[in-house]
Amino acid sequence: MTTGDGDENLRAGGGSTSRATGTRMSSVRRLEAFDATTSQWPEHHERVLLYFAANDVPEDKRKAVFLTSCGAATYSLPRNLLSPNKPGDATLVVIYAALGAKPKVSEVVATVKFLLRTRLEGEGVSDYVAAPNILVDH
Repeated sequence: MTTGDGDENLRAGGGSTSRATGTRMSSVRRLEAFDATTSQWPEHHERVLLYFAANDVPEDKRKAVFLTSCGAATYSLPRNLLSPNKPGDATLVVIYAALGAKPKVSEVVATVKFLLRTRLEGEGVSDYVAAPNILVDH
């Protein structure tokens, strides 16, 4: 017996169904590994949370989903920072905090970088003028 609300889809193979349209909604297939060369942790963290929401990942499964899909480099960072404990033993909040932690930058090193900044080949004037502000933030 079909109710018209997509219950047959749920029984047949899983997935969420929109009650308003009766159509099966697709989920995001995989969570991309964090790559520090292309994005920063806060941005990736936002995407992780959106992935969990889009796929209706329950709270008790989020840590396992994240740790199995974060990539080797990302996994090793909290593993090293939380040692002797393993990331699987920590809460997801603690793991996120370890990944988002920034070591304090030496004031001397930051000053030298700021003072030695030169215009790069092909760099526009506006980018060159804006660069010291970026250096100050980091």
